Amino acid sequence: MEVISLTDLRKDIFQKYKKIHDDFVDNDALNYQERLEWFRHLFMKNYRDCFKNPESRVLEIGCNKGYFLSILRDNGFNKLFGIDLSPDDIAEARKRFQLENVVVADAFEFLSKHSKGKAKTFDIIFAKDVLEHIPKHQLNEFLSKIKTALSSNGTVIFQVPNMDWIMSPHERYMDLTHEVGFNKESLGQLMRLHFQNVEIKKVHYVFPKTWKQKMLFGFFRTAYLRLYRFHLKIFSEGAGEVWFESREIMAIGKNL
Repeated sequence: MEVISLTDLRKDIFQKYKKIHDDFVDNDALNYQERLEWFRHLFMKNYRDCFKNPESRVLEIGCNKGYFLSILRDNGFNKLFGIDLSPDDIAEARKRFQLENVVVADAFEFLSKHSKGKAKTFDIIFAKDVLEHIPKHQLNEFLSKIKTALSSNGTVIFQVPNMDWIMSPHERYMDLTHEVGFNKESLGQLMRLHFQNVEIKKVHYVFPKTWKQKMLFGFFRTAYLRLYRFHLKIFSEGAGEVWFESREIMAIGKNL
């Protein structure tokens, strides 16, 4: 019987990622236009303050179908680059958004080619839902390569599933290519190995539109979360400080 290595399994999955994963997960509830609008809200709510200079050279690792890069372009950025392991997703990004500088590439190899002294570096490197796919023994190397591919005052941004979220087991095991999980402490620990200026933040996924939604998510949800956190402080020995309500978290590191 042929034995498939872990490396071969990951490679096989990423080669067919859109057909065997995205088409069953990303598109089950939202169509293309709704998903683009969702990414637009995500950008404005969580990322806008990190993207202030439209002249920045920006690299997205794991650019998927190009939603995020297209939104950056709509906000005046034109020095945009993206890489992904999924050929189908790259083809979709080129076709749907006419993104030119997106390629199928391994991040380790791509970053090595763009380290200082070899090619132009990037002012911002960001990766949404990528870091959890990197094997733990390669995380140190991955961040080292990112740091050397950043300009002198560059910024790196990671968004990852939050293992303190109340549904974190689902997030951890929904994808066979997930290798490791993070919470605010472990993500900060990894980032501070490579960057002096590090900020860990909650990612906000609630985008209320109507006044009823604003009341529900603004007042009632806030009140309920405060009550639940108070409950945890009393009964769960320190769990009141856990970010249980946030599905994902983000880390921002400055290359100072």
